[in-house]
Amino acid sequence: MKDITTIEEIGREFRRLVAELDVDPYYKVFHTTPQHDGLPHIEKEGNEFCFVVTERGREFERIRTTDPDEILYRLLDGVTMVAATGYELKNRIEGTDGREVWFLYQEQLLRELKPEWGERKKQEHDKILTTHPFPAEQSKLK
Repeated sequence: MKDITTIEEIGREFRRLVAELDVDPYYKVFHTTPQHDGLPHIEKEGNEFCFVVTERGREFERIRTTDPDEILYRLLDGVTMVAATGYELKNRIEGTDGREVWFLYQEQLLRELKPEWGERKKQEHDKILTTHPFPAEQSKLK
């Protein structure tokens, strides 16, 4: 990632990337303090960035990394999931597992932001589908 070394720079890049996504403005806000509503915030501890998720005063996730790209991926993964599930809801295909639309659309959104992110999400979705496959008899998209 292009020499991002501060939380402020991550915030600027995040806002640039989410600007065109079709989600409520609530999801486009970059947080540096806990909101306790399940949305992530970013902290900096020494030379590490921390992706932190809290809800109702409890911390549920803390991922430390020196890679700002990892932080941006995690932030955009959440926002594109909101966009993709909203897209699936508006374009629902009765009798089909909604993930068939949602997964593909989220991968596309991430790929448009950064090709490696789309491929990473596809691999994550494929892993989910090995354990929880689409119901074959219901699929209308295959």
